[in-house]
Amino acid sequence: MKNTFDSFDFIKKHAGKPVVSAVDLGCGPGFTTQMLNMAATAKEVYGFDNSDTLLFSAMEKFPECIFVKHDPASTPFPVKPELMYARFVLSRLPEPVKVVNNWLKELGSGGVLLIEELEDTKTAGELSKGRYDGSVLSNEAAESRDEQSGNVRKMRRLALKKKPAPDYYFDLFI
Repeated sequence: MKNTFDSFDFIKKHAGKPVVSAVDLGCGPGFTTQMLNMAATAKEVYGFDNSDTLLFSAMEKFPECIFVKHDPASTPFPVKPELMYARFVLSRLPEPVKVVNNWLKELGSGGVLLIEELEDTKTAGELSKGRYDGSVLSNEAAESRDEQSGNVRKMRRLALKKKPAPDYYFDLFI
């Protein structure tokens, strides 16, 4: 399917330098976690989901990844990754911009959050106009065609980088 490779290229483009850990938020049966594992240079790749059935399936198919039962909308996360990826997750969550800002807080210093959402959802519109606590690396509409069915998906792709913590200098005068 071409759309998987488009997503692979999107991750590869924005993943940056090798990282210790990467997380697939709302991993489902693990296919996107495996794609993240192949596209990013990460020592450990985690998949978070709150479905026991999907996590069990993911663990059987992709034993090289680490799957954790965790609601992707709930913070704090059990790990502090340098790279996060969420594909078609936010449309099922209330207040997507707030969720994205919470995710950004969970990233390690200089970390990157990659989001893909279907363009024809209310969520994609909110994401494209959202105010984020991170630098926007990319905010683009994209199309991908499923080679088997011929269907075209219009997607919103958003890449955000966590802003570094400010440096504070205090002078003490006596």
